[in-house]
Amino acid sequence: MQDTAQQPARERFVGSAPRKILFAFLALILSTATSARASQAQTLSRATPRDALVGALSAACTENPRQFSTFLLAGSRRAFLALTPARQKALLKRFALTSITGHARVFLDTSGQTVVRCDNPAESITFRLLPVQLDRNVAFVPVQVSGGESTNFGLVRQPDGWRLFSLDLLVINVPALVRQWEHAEMEANEVTTIADLEQLAKAIKTYHEGFGRWPETLAQLGPAPPNQVSPEHAQLVSSRLASGVTDGYRFRLHLVTDTNGDIQGFELAAVPEVYDKTGRRSFFLGLDGKLHAADKQGAPATAEDPVISPPAEPSGSQ
Repeated sequence: MQDTAQQPARERFVGSAPRKILFAFLALILSTATSARASQAQTLSRATPRDALVGALSAACTENPRQFSTFLLAGSRRAFLALTPARQKALLKRFALTSITGHARVFLDTSGQTVVRCDNPAESITFRLLPVQLDRNVAFVPVQVSGGESTNFGLVRQPDGWRLFSLDLLVINVPALVRQWEHAEMEANEVTTIADLEQLAKAIKTYHEGFGRWPETLAQLGPAPPNQVSPEHAQLVSSRLASGVTDGYRFRLHLVTDTNGDIQGFELAAVPEVYDKTGRRSFFLGLDGKLHAADKQGAPATAEDPVISPPAEPSGSQ
């Protein structure tokens, strides 16, 4: 770096335009050097199995998805980065055993073992890394967790450093984990849909009793402006249900008529909004009050499908 005392003399020989070019060139050199150091630091963070595990735990604690993904194998990394931000954070919370975002501290305990501590306002989780068990390109790191629990992380050597591949001898397979979550979400959506159908059926009956007519749409069951309950805004269900699309399902109301065109009652149907993503089974609540369900590949269920619940009150006129 130039001595500041020499700068005035130098300015007499360097015009304003050349000076700008010089500064731009210096900035480019500094930027390149900084990028190289950052790249080197990222590689060094995976230089040993211990370093890689410390980095992964720290990233999970602070809920840094991009940083955490660098410690995964290629397939799992792609699958992880393709997750929604909410699912990424949910996975990181599971990995760090925390409920909210924390601050990671890394230090050596009195016996010289590396400790990663994840602190947040609600809790403090510590991971004490024990001596690494190394066998060529595979390493296992025993870890003692807060409360006396212990686990074992498996890592594999890659050209650019060590990456996670197992937890307690179970392979870390993000695509499989995503599929597992989707199944759980679909099951939860189906349970909620059954309850929604029952709630809609009760609301439709209440509407009929109160207004002496049947609602033509689900929207008519929805919220009303203050003190303005009417057949168009009956205020019998939430706006969520009145919209006809909720919890991954689409709902449809069908009024059943006889040969004379007189309305005899109603039927309700619910189908997955996105088959095999938000749900699998389709549902049908018939005029007799029986609830039917089956995997129809996204098509509507009918009265010919299996009954999954005892008959409720008939949905027809009394």
